[in-house]
Amino acid sequence: RNDKGFGDIAMETRMTDQSAPSAGITNLSSLVTGSTSVNISWLPPPRSGWNGLITQYNISYVSIDPRIDPSINGLVVLYPVDFINGNNPRTASDPLKRESIIVPDLEEFVSYLFTVTIETIVGVNQPEDTPPA
Repeated sequence: RNDKGFGDIAMETRMTDQSAPSAGITNLSSLVTGSTSVNISWLPPPRSGWNGLITQYNISYVSIDPRIDPSINGLVVLYPVDFINGNNPRTASDPLKRESIIVPDLEEFVSYLFTVTIETIVGVNQPEDTPPA
């Protein structure tokens, strides 16, 4: 303030850059739901490890049965629901809410190893594997 009154307020807003998540999902588990499907579930990482907005969960799988050659592998992607609807993606994953997806169309009587990673627009975290299902 000076003798003429108040001047314009100077403000500047900046958003920090995103980076790959520094934390992974926790409490990963699997449950066989049929002869050709498995339910994979997990808890999202703490928000402090997101390092941005979670855009998707990648659930990859590979057969670990020595009778299957070549091995069977695949990928299923789960998008946070709020992200798809255009709402604030940061609220899409509640650290207390268990996420899950059913992986369909698997071969009968085959053991699989499932891996879940999370992504921001910048990169992917280190994966966590389930016990074979």
